[in-house]
Amino acid sequence: MVVALLSFAGFLHAYRPLTTEDASVLPHGKGQLEMSWEYAAAFDESRNHIFLLVPGAGLANRLEFTLELPFVVGQQEGQGLAPGLGDIRATVKGLLYPDKGAIPAFALQGYFKFDTGEDSEGLGTGNREAGFFGIVSKRIEEFQLHGMLGLDFTVSGPSRGHRDVIYGVAVDYTVGNFLNRPFHLVTEVFGNTNFNPAIAFNPATLLLGAIYELSESWTLDCAISVGLSGSGQDLDTTVGATFIFP
Repeated sequence: MVVALLSFAGFLHAYRPLTTEDASVLPHGKGQLEMSWEYAAAFDESRNHIFLLVPGAGLANRLEFTLELPFVVGQQEGQGLAPGLGDIRATVKGLLYPDKGAIPAFALQGYFKFDTGEDSEGLGTGNREAGFFGIVSKRIEEFQLHGMLGLDFTVSGPSRGHRDVIYGVAVDYTVGNFLNRPFHLVTEVFGNTNFNPAIAFNPATLLLGAIYELSESWTLDCAISVGLSGSGQDLDTTVGATFIFP
């Protein structure tokens, strides 16, 4: 089950601590680095500590590239700790239309996940995967609303040919200022549904978290999420920080 958990989590990443993507991109020439620790527990008692670095850059106007570099310390039921590199993921996101007037922002995202994690030790899935998503975002006063829908394909590995529908809905609410800096509360429902009815693995999670904009360059965050179905994730806790290069 730990492989299934990693496949579901997939290190999919929006702005922290959400998994649901947002329809925004880094400006051309701008860079950022996300750093986080995550504790993920599955229903089968397997456990993972995930240390994740996500460098990103604005490649051109309305085009962003990110690279997700996970280091995983996994522990499957009845076994010892297994540290190592997880599955690396490269992502490109393009903004097609900005949030303007009554029309929300719209973006497209594509990614490729490599099988760099050792699946026999629970560090990766053993599969190479690709995915494509449509993303919408809308700001309404203190609220930011995000939604995403797309497909994930296993292109090689033990689960070759497997396909999933990925979905997510998130809300970001700016509560106000704390020490003269913005403080946010966030929530989301994120999950996937596979195309094979014989596989009863359709995980979904509910996340509750907070974001604090420490400065123009630094943002801190934390969140906890719980599984909404009897497969995949049981409990997930994460803390992290984002640095935007000046």
